Amino acid sequence: MIEEHAGRVRELLDALIRTSQFTRKDVERRLGVSTGYLGKLLRGEAKLMLVHLLGVLEILEIEPSEFFRMAYPELPRRSALVTKLHGLTAGLRGAPADPAAAPFAPPHADRALSAQEVEEIVVRVIDRLGRR
Repeated sequence: MIEEHAGRVRELLDALIRTSQFTRKDVERRLGVSTGYLGKLLRGEAKLMLVHLLGVLEILEIEPSEFFRMAYPELPRRSALVTKLHGLTAGLRGAPADPAAAPFAPPHADRALSAQEVEEIVVRVIDRLGRR
């Protein structure tokens, strides 16, 4: 299942790079990775790191939320954990607790999060969930 999701992300990323004004070499240079990294990544020979995915999206001027909406255009049933997180964060963002009523927006939605901030948030949430 995870490999299916990774393949979906790789295919979309490849299509977006191919249709952009940038070559793979351009993206690699701007990303600061070795020549050939994107080819390996897109063939599944290298693990995709979140910081690199976010970097490529920044180069292509695509918001991460927009990328994942393209990767997953269907609206899947929400997991119990996501529903619970929406309820817990609703008060922070002044939104209704019903996740279907409003899309998730972090309390600092007035600016884009850096890749490091996203990683820190994910680590904190995983850490908190592990303590329960």
